[in-house]
Amino acid sequence: MNVISKEMLENFKSVLNNGVETITRLAEQGYETFEPFNDIIVYKKDGKEGLICLGTDIVTDAIFDKTDFNEREIVMAQYEGEWYFIDENGNLTANEDDAFVSASPS
Repeated sequence: MNVISKEMLENFKSVLNNGVETITRLAEQGYETFEPFNDIIVYKKDGKEGLICLGTDIVTDAIFDKTDFNEREIVMAQYEGEWYFIDENGNLTANEDDAFVSASPS
């Protein structure tokens, strides 16, 4: 399953390198609770979480039950009760070795 939202990406492509401006634009569109961590912004809407990965083309809709980081600071996303990682193409994967989205600063 590809989790990259083309609509969200287009909405924020011009500001993905500026986290403060991205958060402001999301707030103006009714999104809630922003938690920036290094190059990752976790946001919420309607009880679900989404990710914006600054400096990449990975932006998701708010579709995850929960997001977290493991001890290697790799993003984990819970979707329909199962935990996954996100690969470089924006697909969910159960294999940590395929994980691309990391909270480590670039």
